[in-house]
Amino acid sequence: MRRLALLVMIQLSMAGIGLGCKSEGAGDVVDGSGDAQLVEARTDAGGSARDGVEQILPDGAADSEEAVVADAGKDIAADAAKDFANGPDRPANADTKSEEDSTSVMDSEMDSRGATDTSLASDVVTSLDANGRFDSGQEPGTGSISVGSDGTLQIWTVGDSITEGVNNGYRNRLWEVLRADGYVVNFLGTEVHPYPDTAVCSDANHDGHPGYTIGGIEAEIAAWYAAIARPDVVLLMAGTNDLAWWVADAQSALSSAEEMMTLVDTILAFGGQMRIIVSTIPPMESEVIDEPQIDRAVLGRQFNAALADLVGVHPERGKRLWLADVYSVLELSDLYDGIHPSREAHDKVGDAWLEVLLPLLTE
Repeated sequence: MRRLALLVMIQLSMAGIGLGCKSEGAGDVVDGSGDAQLVEARTDAGGSARDGVEQILPDGAADSEEAVVADAGKDIAADAAKDFANGPDRPANADTKSEEDSTSVMDSEMDSRGATDTSLASDVVTSLDANGRFDSGQEPGTGSISVGSDGTLQIWTVGDSITEGVNNGYRNRLWEVLRADGYVVNFLGTEVHPYPDTAVCSDANHDGHPGYTIGGIEAEIAAWYAAIARPDVVLLMAGTNDLAWWVADAQSALSSAEEMMTLVDTILAFGGQMRIIVSTIPPMESEVIDEPQIDRAVLGRQFNAALADLVGVHPERGKRLWLADVYSVLELSDLYDGIHPSREAHDKVGDAWLEVLLPLLTE
């Protein structure tokens, strides 16, 4: 009954109905004076704003913009330098396509999430439910997520800078709700968030790597897995970096979704009782990529549609694999730079994960 009530609260929250679940000031990291300072640090090897991080720091944590970038961006810069080793606009793991593969700008009807055009190759069918949300056609199925006898839930969050998040990102919301439901939550990962919102969540472990494409995660996922405790569930969201900057053609949406499913299969092959919830990516502010003249907002929506279709036909769907839909709970106004969710918007992201996660938990 308590879990049902939590699900109702989450669904109301996702519908935009405020419930007052968060205590006053929980969204900010503050010092004794109660003041907070909002900082954005964006770095890459070429010095351009390619992958952003918005953090809220206590007053006095940095005396200048340069100091903030040095602190908040030091890990990001290292990751970005690797990804941009082949040039400021292309990561080392990006596919190279010829100019002949380029396509013209797609016509798109713009909405609050950037684009409504989901057209793809004729063999791709978009999966939208009656409410316009991406749907893999999944039922609860026979699968579930087992929790340890002591109530500990081991959660591995994997992805790019959106998974890293602002002040620990969507993990704050997961921490609040799951602990209120009586679970002991342990976040796993090889990274530690440098600016967690400790007033909400004291566990800052994750594997959200800024600048990483799906292929970049695939290349390192085994090493990350070897370095952590065995997870009960993996929350996997990636693909933004594959589509936002350096796509080669319209088929990149489908090929990136297929690459995502290869990553899913790699993680499933690790074995054990581990389950995976894979998510659609957030909307992106409309921007025509100079080469090859494709609107990234359209590509993002196409990627999500293809991902939902591929999850829907996967043999482990409803057994070890489920789909969450982060895209449908966010608006462009939730993104502080047109790509990354704000601190407050990460609570919506957390609710999208919880909508799928909570019904699967067993003890």
